[in-house]
Amino acid sequence: MNGKTSVNFIIFGATGDLTYRKLMPALYNLYYRSKLSLKDNIISIGRKNYSKDEYIAIVKKWVLEFSSSNFDESKFSEFVSIINYHHMDFNNINEYECLSNVLSCDSSSHNLFYYAVAPQFFDIISQGILSIKANRNVKLIIEKPFGENLECAKQLNDNLVSCFGEDNIYRIDHYLGKEMVQNIDVTRFSNFLFKNSWNKDFIEKVEIIAYEKVGVETRASYYDKAGALKDMVQNHLMQILSLVAMEPHNNQDLKHVLSLLFILFFPCVQLDAVDTAFISLPVSHKHLTLSTCTTYRSKKHFIFRKC
Repeated sequence: MNGKTSVNFIIFGATGDLTYRKLMPALYNLYYRSKLSLKDNIISIGRKNYSKDEYIAIVKKWVLEFSSSNFDESKFSEFVSIINYHHMDFNNINEYECLSNVLSCDSSSHNLFYYAVAPQFFDIISQGILSIKANRNVKLIIEKPFGENLECAKQLNDNLVSCFGEDNIYRIDHYLGKEMVQNIDVTRFSNFLFKNSWNKDFIEKVEIIAYEKVGVETRASYYDKAGALKDMVQNHLMQILSLVAMEPHNNQDLKHVLSLLFILFFPCVQLDAVDTAFISLPVSHKHLTLSTCTTYRSKKHFIFRKC
C-alpha cells in the first residue's frame, strides 16, 4: 500500500453488512490519508448482480455515514476508481478462473483476501484461490465467527494453515479497532492513577455492557444460524474482558501478550447440558463463577472458571 508494489484487496462478501459498515469506510479512510494509491485495486466480490455504478452508489451512502475522515467528493471519486465489483457465485469452483483475469498477475503485487463471509464458505473459497494464477503473495484476513464449535474451528484452522501457512493468516476482531477498546490498555498500564489500583484489592466488580443501536437489519439469515450469543459474547465481549482482566504485559512481545490472554481463560471446566439453571457445585469448585451459555438452537452447556 502506497509503496513500490501494488496491492489487490479482494473482499468475498462485498454486499454484506461487514463490508458496507466497516470495510469500505475504512478503505476510504486509508485512501484519504494516502495509505492507498491509484495503483492499488479493490475487488469486491458479491453474489448480487450489481453494476459498478449501482455498487458505488451503495458504498457512498455507507462511507458518508461511517467514515472517520472528512468526506471529500473529489477524493471519493478517486477512491472508487480503484474499486471493481465482480458478480460471482463463490460456491462454484469453476468461476474462480474468471477471477484470475480480474486480478493482476504481476509477481510483485500482493493479494490480500478478506473473508467477510460465514465460516462454511472458507474452504471452498480457499480451494478457489489456490486454483487460480493469482495465488502468489497471498494474505488472508478472517473475521469471527470462526466455525460452529471447537471441532469445526480446529478443522477450519488446519485447512487454512495447510493451504496458506500460519504466517499468511490474520484472524481479527474488528471490535478491537474501536478507540474505546484500544484505550483500555493505555488506561490500565500507562496511567499512574489506575496502574497501581487496577486490582482485586480496589475493584469490587466489573460490568461489561454492550449497548447496540443497530438491530438485525439485513443479517437475519446470519443471526438465525449464529445468534447474538455467538455474535457478541464469545468474541467481542470476551476480548474486552481479557483486556480488562489480563496481567501487565510487555507490549513489544506479541507472544507474551497472547500467552497472558490464554492464561486468563484457563483452566476451564465444561459440563454437559442440564435442564435446570441451578447446579450444586462440588467443594473443589466452591470458588468458581457459574455462567450459562445457551446457543441459538438447542444445545446448552455450563462454563466454570476460577475467580
